[in-house]
Order: sequence, then C-alpha cells, then structure tokens
Amino acid sequence: RYSSPSVGPFSLGFAFSDDNSTTGSGSDMNDRYGFMARYSHDLVSFSMAYEKRDNNVDAWGGNLNGGIEGFTWSAGYEVFEEGVDTTSFGIHLGYNTGVVGNVYVQYEDCDSDGTGCPNTTTANDWSILGWSYPVGMNTRIITEHRFDDNDAKRTALALRVNF
Repeated sequence: RYSSPSVGPFSLGFAFSDDNSTTGSGSDMNDRYGFMARYSHDLVSFSMAYEKRDNNVDAWGGNLNGGIEGFTWSAGYEVFEEGVDTTSFGIHLGYNTGVVGNVYVQYEDCDSDGTGCPNTTTANDWSILGWSYPVGMNTRIITEHRFDDNDAKRTALALRVNF
C-alpha cells in the first residue's frame, strides 16, 4: 500500500495484494488492487475508493465525515458488483463526553439482488447504540447493541488495539 503525503488538502493512495493462490491470477500480483482519494478541509473530509478483484468483483464507495466540539459524524455509501449487486448506506453520529468516553448511534441500510447482505438473502437494516472508552495508547474498550430488520438483537464487548 502507498499513501501520498498530503498536498494541501488532497491525498491519494494505491494498494494491491496477491494471495499467491493456484486459482485466478495467482502470481500476477493483481488479485486485488484499489485507488483511494481524500480531500480534507476544516471540519469536513471526503474520501472515495475503487477496488478491483481478479474474481470479477468491482467495489467503489465514498465517505463524508467531520466533527466539531466533541461531536463526530460520518456518512458513507458503497457498491459491490459481483454478478449480484449489493449497495450499502450508513450514517454515524457520536459525541465524546471526555470523562465517560464516546457514545454513538449508527444506522446502516443494505440492499442486495442476492445474498450480499450479512444474515439475510436480500436486504437488512441495522441500528446500533454504542459506547467506547480509551484505556491506553491506541487501545479502547467498545460495547455495542445492534437491532436489525430480522429482529435479531446482538450485544458485543470488544477490546480494540490499533497498531
């Protein structure tokens, strides 16, 4: 992966990977590649990306995010074209309380022509209530409760460590 240094508010990136498998392109060093672009200005950042996989999957998406005075927000859209098209849209609103941590709500809508959405055959929507708390350098405790269209309710507790 390569990410350019920011040139003013712009940055670009390129990534590729090869799983060195015996199927598909194998050693052609192009099992997957992608291009990314980002524009940041004051309180708003906009990102776009495109990915191509050797098994004829095209994916692209965009994200708009920002924050002010402890409030954060993000909205994203992505499309996977794999013979069966899947589209997702999501929004995230959060507030960093400082002493108590970060509380947030999130909503995601997924529509598919086939089995592209998790845990369903055609479509699903999720609503998430979450809380995260920093416990050290690059480390957070995260807990979330998720509701979806299929009446599935899940609660998760995780420890996230960024490297």
